[in-house]
Amino acid sequence: MIFNDGVLDDAAALAAGDPEGMLEAIATGGAQIRRSLLWVSENAELFSALTADGRPRALMVCGIGGSAVAGDIVHAATIAQSPIPVLSHRGYTLPAWVGALDVVIAVSCSGETEETLTIFEEAVRRGCRVIAIGSKGSA
Repeated sequence: MIFNDGVLDDAAALAAGDPEGMLEAIATGGAQIRRSLLWVSENAELFSALTADGRPRALMVCGIGGSAVAGDIVHAATIAQSPIPVLSHRGYTLPAWVGALDVVIAVSCSGETEETLTIFEEAVRRGCRVIAIGSKGSA
């Protein structure tokens, strides 16, 4: 396969080849993480319930497809310094060990992904502390 590197300087060609805007999302990943960390620090009271009973045993970020990348990034960004395991998970069910001592973050860009909704419901049934992340206006 021959790669035409001229396309890298052609904004229209890049846009045509990237209808979901993933190139921009990836290129701005560092800035997105910084904005997210700032937002969390400015809204710490929203997260106080996550640590009300002490530090969680583990944090599991769950998603499918593009949404799963968020978990991979959080895992990679925290693995060297996090005092708890931060894991990324794809699938319809949580690992058997995940329970009430853990935090589950369910990520679905559309807010309607079947696998993520199933995991969200399972995490609630198991008594996990749960955060749901979806697009604006999603269920």
